[in-house]
Amino acid sequence: MREEIKKILENYKKIVPFLFQLGKGKVIFIWGSVAITAVIPTISTILMQYMINYIQMENREFKQILVLFILYILCDIFLSVIAIWSNYVSMILQQRLNVEIDIKIIGKIKKLGLQDFETSESYNRLQRAKAQTGTQVFNYFSHITGIVKAVVLVLGAVYILLSWSVWPIIVVSTISVINMVLLFKLNRYQYEILRKRTAEEREKWYYQYVLTNDIAFKEIKTYGLHLFFENKFLKIAQKFLQQDKEIAKKNAHIGEIKTFLEQSTNIIVLGKIFWDTYCGKMLIGSTIAYIKAITNIKSNVNNLFMEIASIYKESLYMSQLFEFLEMETAEKNNGKQKIECIKEVKICHLNYKYKNSTSYVLKDINMEIHKGEKLVIVGKNGSGKSTLVKVVAGFYEDYEGDIFINGINFHEIDKESYRKCLGILFQDYNKYELTVKENIGVGSLEKINEKEDIIDALKKANAPQGLIKNIDQQIGCWFKNGRQLSGGEWLRVAIGRSFFRDAELYILDEPNAALDPIGESNIVSSIQKVLASKSCIVITHHVNNIERITGEVIVMDGGRIIDKGMHKELIESCELYKEMYHKSINLK
Repeated sequence: MREEIKKILENYKKIVPFLFQLGKGKVIFIWGSVAITAVIPTISTILMQYMINYIQMENREFKQILVLFILYILCDIFLSVIAIWSNYVSMILQQRLNVEIDIKIIGKIKKLGLQDFETSESYNRLQRAKAQTGTQVFNYFSHITGIVKAVVLVLGAVYILLSWSVWPIIVVSTISVINMVLLFKLNRYQYEILRKRTAEEREKWYYQYVLTNDIAFKEIKTYGLHLFFENKFLKIAQKFLQQDKEIAKKNAHIGEIKTFLEQSTNIIVLGKIFWDTYCGKMLIGSTIAYIKAITNIKSNVNNLFMEIASIYKESLYMSQLFEFLEMETAEKNNGKQKIECIKEVKICHLNYKYKNSTSYVLKDINMEIHKGEKLVIVGKNGSGKSTLVKVVAGFYEDYEGDIFINGINFHEIDKESYRKCLGILFQDYNKYELTVKENIGVGSLEKINEKEDIIDALKKANAPQGLIKNIDQQIGCWFKNGRQLSGGEWLRVAIGRSFFRDAELYILDEPNAALDPIGESNIVSSIQKVLASKSCIVITHHVNNIERITGEVIVMDGGRIIDKGMHKELIESCELYKEMYHKSINLK
């Protein structure tokens, strides 16, 4: 229990400074309103007790009754006004929190490395963190203030009851403690189930996404996969429904026990109050005050333990948010040395294996490229070409061996400044649901409004005239007036995005994929012409146009460099290269 309390307080210490940043005055106002609304009900009950008792007295004076009545009404009005403005301030703070929590999560994602997106555990953490909205964070804060309010209200009711008897306080408090223990057990049970669901929740979401988006529509229709994915979705959904049923069943059983205990308390305590009143041992005002105090103790002790149980539950979920925000990222970017150009990239005895894997995908890689040079890397699928691109791009820092940029060890270089010098076409390039202009402009945000440069980049990528003349056209099919592009058109847009950046080193991973022979030939011509004075690494397994690229060719197989040289040399000396070249020619 001590650990749970410690965790609750730790989370609260993290939340309050965050709320202060959003509105310190609002937080203080909420605290003040909680204090006021906790004290006034006790004052109001005492005023009512005195007023009604005074009415029963023979020597009563109307003036004193009127004063008590006015004070009672003013307390009620003041309480209502404070509650209204407290709700307003809370709503404003909660709305700001919703935005800020999303920004915090997005900001954390920005710091993640590619490796963080290659493990299911990272996705699970992200999924759990995304489930924590600003409303839930604010509720956590509210539960703490609710505990303080409940304690003050209970103490006020106890103060009133002490003038009658102690035993009702003990009875009501004992019943509430039993209720709290039952709630704690239920909340823990529910939390464990929901936490274990995370991976399957992502699966369920994925199956629903596949069925409701265009990502797989053609294949689903062609192969009749709708029922296949629907059954996968239903299998998980039905499992969740059964778990929810068990939670609801436990909740119902606990509700039965609570109801029995509370009604037993009513019979004993209220019965005693009515008997004492009947026997003339207390005045009507005191009777009403004691009944109200008993009701307040019951409700507020229940509220107190409900708040404790809720904050215990919320603390488990809040821990998931902070677990994600504070988790160590793969991309540490410890390098402090900034660079403004890339004159040379030198790789020495590079080895790399993926996290939790024992086999190396890159083995003893040695290569270099100097300013203005072209380098072509060829190999069959799975030979390690794309992994090498990710290492050179700085996405993986846990490699073995050395990489030097301008003679500086790669680990010492500031990765953000390094990437500003890169123009990369990834094999799995993005198809942004944006305008043509924005799709190109995101390659260099500082120039996103330079229309002439955007058109020039499209021309360099041999994009169709329909795109060049309509750069404000929405592309993709998710949003209004969107136009879907062919695979080749999307590729040209992605290449244009790479060309739009005035980079020092261009890395083009499969720039001729999804293109017909003419389009492929045009892209090769663009690489030679557009990037004539730039350093460029081209990765491909289509080798028929390689002889037109002036530069060294590296042949990879099984994660190793098995040969290197000029095109004519490799045709004579490398069997794999020769085989790939002739097959490409025959396919054309």
